[in-house]
Amino acid sequence: MAKVKNKKTLIVSERFYPEDFLVNELSRLFHKAGLETEVLTQIPSYPEDKIRSGYKNRFFSTEDWEGIKVNRFFTVLGYKKSLFRKILNYFCFAFFTSVFAICNRKKYDKVLFVHTGPLTMAFSNIFFGKTCETYIWTQDVWPDTVYAYGFKENKINIFLLDRLVKRIYRPAKKVFISSPGFLSSLKEFTDKEIVYIPQWYPGDAGQIFEETDNPFNRDKINYVFAGNIGKVQNLESVIDAFGVLDDSYALHICGDGSNIQTLQDLSDVQRSKRVYFHGHIPFEEIGKYLAFADALIISLIDRPILNKTLPAKFQAYLSCGKPLLGILKGVVADYINEYKLGFTADPDDEKDIALKLQMLKALKPEDKENISKQEAHLLNKDFNQKEIISQFFQQMEITMEKDHGKQ
Repeated sequence: MAKVKNKKTLIVSERFYPEDFLVNELSRLFHKAGLETEVLTQIPSYPEDKIRSGYKNRFFSTEDWEGIKVNRFFTVLGYKKSLFRKILNYFCFAFFTSVFAICNRKKYDKVLFVHTGPLTMAFSNIFFGKTCETYIWTQDVWPDTVYAYGFKENKINIFLLDRLVKRIYRPAKKVFISSPGFLSSLKEFTDKEIVYIPQWYPGDAGQIFEETDNPFNRDKINYVFAGNIGKVQNLESVIDAFGVLDDSYALHICGDGSNIQTLQDLSDVQRSKRVYFHGHIPFEEIGKYLAFADALIISLIDRPILNKTLPAKFQAYLSCGKPLLGILKGVVADYINEYKLGFTADPDDEKDIALKLQMLKALKPEDKENISKQEAHLLNKDFNQKEIISQFFQQMEITMEKDHGKQ
C-alpha cells in the first residue's frame, strides 16, 4: 500500500468505537495509509444512554485503539429521556473540545470534523481553524434540520442560528457533504468549496449466511427497518400500515433511539402480531437481519431537508441485494425509482404504504434477481469505498508516497 507523508491529523466526532459509526472505519483507513491519526470524542454511551462496558465516565482520558490515540471527554447521561440533558451534552462537547483546541491546536496539521449530529460538535473549528487546515464532513445540514425537528422558525431563532452556522463553517478550508442535495442548503452559509463525498458501507457486501443464522420465522414475509429510531423516521405511519395487513406480514425494527417507547406503546395499543422490536443490534450481527429479510424499509417524514438526505443505511441496504421500500421523498426515492430497486410510497399515506408492501410481496424471483444486480452495480459505481477514501486524500491534499513494494 502507498503511504502518506507523516502529517498529524485529528478526527473530531461525537461518536467513536465501540459505538457503530462509519468514523471508525475512516480513522482506521487513514492510519493504515500511514497517516498519524488521533481522534477527539467522548466516553461511549450510544445508543443505550449508559457508559459502555470497560469504560468509566472520567472527565478526560486517552486510550490506544489499533494504533490510534483516542482522546475522550465525559458524557452527560440521561440524554435519551431528557431534552435538557441532551442539549447539555451537546454544549459540553462543544465547550471542552474548544478548550482542547485552544491548548493543543498547534500539534495538528489537519483536523477533520465528522458531523453526524448537531453542528455544535464542530464549534471548536473556530479555534482549530486558527492554526490548522480544517475540514467538515457534514451528514446533517443546519439550520434546516433543527427546524425539521420542530424548533420554531421565528426571526430570533433564524438570526441566532444563521450566525452560529456561518461562524462554525467560516474557518474550514473545505466542506464535504454526504448527499448532493445538501449543496443548495449549505452554500448560503459558507463561501468555501463544497465537495460531495458520500458515505459507504464498511461491511462485507453480499455476505453469505447459513439458514441456522436466520433470526426470522420463514412462514412470514419479513420486512426490516434498521437504524436510529427518532421522530423523523416516520415509523408510526409504517406501523399503522402494517396494522391493516394480515398476519403473514412482519415488521422487524432493529435499532434504538428517542422514539422507541412511543412505537412500542403504539404497537401494544394495536395489539399487533406483526411488529417485532429487536433493540440495538451490533454492527457485526446486523448483516444477518438484512440478509434474511424479504425486503428492507427506509423511511423519513416529508421535510425539505430530509428529502435531500442520503442516510448511511441506504448503502448498507444496497449491500444486501434486497428489494427496497422507500417511504420518503427526494434523493433516496429518486435512486429507488431510477434504478428500479423496489417501490416508493407517500410518507403521509398509510394506504399507499400498505399497497406497496403488498406489491413487494408479489415480486417474482426474476424481479428480485434484477434488483440485486442493480444494487450491486450502484454500490460499486456511486459508493465505492476505495474511490471515496482516495477522494478524501485528494481533497485534504494528503500527498501519497510510494512504499517501495511494502503492502
